[in-house]
Amino acid sequence: MTSDDEPSESTQGVFLTKGMRIDISEFSLQLNADGSVATSNLTLAVALDMSPYWLDIAITHGLAAKDASFETRDAHATDDAERKGLALQTEFCAGMQAIVACATAVDAL
Repeated sequence: MTSDDEPSESTQGVFLTKGMRIDISEFSLQLNADGSVATSNLTLAVALDMSPYWLDIAITHGLAAKDASFETRDAHATDDAERKGLALQTEFCAGMQAIVACATAVDAL
């Protein structure tokens, strides 16, 4: 390993945030007859449960779709075709994002 391959001090260690878990495996300690201790390399893995984040995204877009539905209703009370089209597009896009985020949250569970 060259000095360029060495991790910088700021990237060493394990950084965990809310919802993360750490798994340690492939690690062993051995006490030798002479009293010395031998260790094997350990395997470290981290994982983050993304379902709460997807649920937050789903709720945000669901509320945006609800708000947009009021604009859609108001736009349909007028003769402005461009306003109707824009209102429908806004509502549909927010609704689709909410649905996909819900499905992804369920899949992440």
